[in-house]
Amino acid sequence: MDSNNSVTLRSVQNGSKCIKLNDGSVFQLGRNHDTQITDTRCSRVQLLVSADVKNCELVVEQVGNNPSAINGVKLKKGEKRKAVQGDIIEVLASDHLFKVEFPNSSRMESTKLDKIENGASPVKKTSKTSGTLDYFLKNSALKQVGCWECVTPDSLYVFSSDGIKSKEKIAAFDLDGTIITTLSGNVYPKDPNDWKIAYANVIEKLKELHGDDYKIVFFTNQGGISSGKLKVSDFKKKVEAIVRKINLPVQVFVAGRDDICRKPRPGMWNCLVKNKNDNIPVNYEESFFCGDAAGRPANCEPNKKKKDFSSSDRLFAINLNLKFYTPEEYFLGWKPAPFKLPEFYAKNLKDTSLLEPEGAKLTADSTEIIVMIGSPGSGKTFFSKTYLESAGYVHVNRDTLKTWQKCVKLTQQSVANKKSVIVDNTSPDKESRARYINVGKEFNVPVRAFWMNVSLHHAKHNNTFRKITDTTHEIIPNYSLNHFSMEPPDLSEGFTEIVRVNFVPKFNNDEEEKLYYTYLLD
Repeated sequence: MDSNNSVTLRSVQNGSKCIKLNDGSVFQLGRNHDTQITDTRCSRVQLLVSADVKNCELVVEQVGNNPSAINGVKLKKGEKRKAVQGDIIEVLASDHLFKVEFPNSSRMESTKLDKIENGASPVKKTSKTSGTLDYFLKNSALKQVGCWECVTPDSLYVFSSDGIKSKEKIAAFDLDGTIITTLSGNVYPKDPNDWKIAYANVIEKLKELHGDDYKIVFFTNQGGISSGKLKVSDFKKKVEAIVRKINLPVQVFVAGRDDICRKPRPGMWNCLVKNKNDNIPVNYEESFFCGDAAGRPANCEPNKKKKDFSSSDRLFAINLNLKFYTPEEYFLGWKPAPFKLPEFYAKNLKDTSLLEPEGAKLTADSTEIIVMIGSPGSGKTFFSKTYLESAGYVHVNRDTLKTWQKCVKLTQQSVANKKSVIVDNTSPDKESRARYINVGKEFNVPVRAFWMNVSLHHAKHNNTFRKITDTTHEIIPNYSLNHFSMEPPDLSEGFTEIVRVNFVPKFNNDEEEKLYYTYLLD
């Protein structure tokens, strides 16, 4: 097959798996030997794909019953849609992903955001697509052209205006409330045209930065994209209008979902450094970030009555080791205002001992029952499996067994067979704990309480970390965390010992560890 007269569909999950399509041919993409797809949800002929190599286009038609997608936008049975260089064809929506690669294509390797039409519902990321962002960051050098690019559908979009150049010095800004504000005076824009430049000297200051050899970059959270409240096509036009008004080379990063790319998390910045700056190292001493979400209290500055809605911009700068300014400081020359940081900072957990008091034993030499006590997200299951189940303790958990009666029964059976037990439930009150203390009395074995020394903010941090690093993990709703109440354990209940357990995380790699010890919540 002539490689210059064919198009390649390369598996996102396994880059070595490729399908070649001849120019003018129609290929049946589905559950077959060529794709190695065995998923029974997928029809044997799920998609018909015809190749036009000269024009660097594919025509994709869904013929299977279950929905397919292109760049996260679902197809309907019988619907045809074009795909170009760099697009992601999802044989089943969010599953079995193939990247389009044309030979010697001069087209941008990106998503045409205009394809997200009115009423289209972006597909949410699942565990099977969780690696897509990492795949692009590691394997794809996104071309710097005057256009939009999509790193992952409804998650990360990048706009590079004409003339943008990679630089050592980065002048980074938030968008809403920093570069622009609403024309109507409303807190939130009423439509895509409801904006104006926030301060009279914004463009002048940006021109000075451009003249001082800074690369100007905007980072903005737009969660309405993934929720369906904001159309990507509308926001695209808004950004282009703002850049035309500024009339300077600007790069814009848009986080559309509550994932690693949403400030204060570092995903957008990491994409800039790894893929959008031509491997030119950033000069962190000279670079900075400016944003209005700075954790300032009410009435802290002239004409500023309301407190900041969050501290996400200041935390973003702290996470990245960048100097930080509020818009008033940078554009108006005001003195730095007071601010408040979140109560919890994971960096303060480093070098923490696992158990308190000092000298407390992790395991016992004879049969015992350990009752875990702590809120959802406090790390009980992680601790139980890492330190106790691996030491031979029987893991008793209501999420698995479904009822407390079954938990008690398994505890009784295990202790009767001389096996120690770790009860991995929240155990928030005396009543729930008494069930296992009574088993201890029945079999004459000691019962210890292991009480998680984890605050609500820490639990939320853990929950968010799991959400952005492991999409297979069930996320705990904020409601459950906020409304959890605890009756502290006491020796008078019948415990032989109460041990405080500090959460000491373990990581799969250095990147996870680095991420954990940043601010993840605003």
